[in-house]
Formats: sequence, C-alpha cells, structure tokens
Amino acid sequence: MKTGIYNWIYSKGSFQVEFRSFNQVFYCSSYAVGGSTWQFDGQRTLVDWKKYGCYEFELKSTEPVVYEGNLVGSKENWRRLEFLRSFTPEELLLQGENSAGTVWNFEYEHGSFEVQFLFDSYNHFICPTYPAHSHWKMIDGRAIEIDWGKYGTYDLEIITDEAKLIGSKKGQPFNWRRAQLIRALTAEDLESAHHEHSHSH
Repeated sequence: MKTGIYNWIYSKGSFQVEFRSFNQVFYCSSYAVGGSTWQFDGQRTLVDWKKYGCYEFELKSTEPVVYEGNLVGSKENWRRLEFLRSFTPEELLLQGENSAGTVWNFEYEHGSFEVQFLFDSYNHFICPTYPAHSHWKMIDGRAIEIDWGKYGTYDLEIITDEAKLIGSKKGQPFNWRRAQLIRALTAEDLESAHHEHSHSH
C-alpha cells in the first residue's frame, strides 16, 4: 500500500484520508477515530476504522493508483480509494524521521516551551506546560492549524529548509508565535502520550 493522501469515495460522497507508515495509522480529519489502522495481508489492504467498520480493498489500477473494495462481509457496501498525492516536504518534516511526530521549541513574547505534534489517528497536539485537549491539522499540505482548546487557535507556516514554524494566533497577526524543530518523537514520548490521551473524543 502506497502511503499518502487518498480520496475515499462511497455512495454518499467523498473525503480525504491518510495512510501513514508509523504503526500503520489510518487518519481521517472528517471522521477521526482513535486506534484506526491499516494493514496489507499479502493480497488485500484492510482498514480497521473502529466504530465505522472494517474494509477490504484490492488494487485495481497502478496508473492512476486506484483501490476498490467494500465493508467486510458486505460486497454491496462498496468503497473506492483514489491516490491523490504523496506527503509534502512540510508534512514529512512534521512527521520526523520515524514518521511518528516531532518535538518543537515553541516561542512567544513571554518565553518558550516544548510542544509535540503526534501523527496518531487523532493528530494530537501536546504541550506539558499548557495542557489542553488539543489537535492540529495540515492546510493544503503546507501549513498547520493548531486547535489548542482554551488557549485558542493558531496558524503557522512551515519553513522546511530552516525547520521552523512561523505564524500567529488566528486573526491576530501581531500576536506572533514561532517554533524550531528539536527532534523526532521517541518511544518514551509516545508511551507518555498514549497514557495521557487514552480517552474517547
């Protein structure tokens, strides 16, 4: 299965989904469910979307890349996957070397602290200094929007060649924020995040 961004098509419409490499995470911003995964069993690609069901797909075309399938056990409940694009350099920078996420030094006028961007099935954003139920999302594969709960929403541009984030609080360009990449997430980081975010949304 080629990782990246796909168009998920069914009888009522379509939306974008992501097949990620670390822990074979399956992510959908429109219908995010914790623990959603995908796997290839040698013949089929299987998607375990938890409360939305399990799906099986077979490759039907390589140019363009198209998969066709259905809800497991229900052939008439069809689904189609069309490959849209690979991850952008900005997304790859945010993913880190093991594709699990990254740690950044986040700065504003009163100081700085560490934050984490997780590439899990919820896109969690973690800040131990200012904890809140927070998430992030990509905008056109080039920029980030952070929903920091009670602390507000932030728009940041990704500067890949400098490994920086530059932006501000949404709608307040004078209220600046910036961040510098520190490192990729470690196994210890991910274990801590799992315990902190073992909840339902």
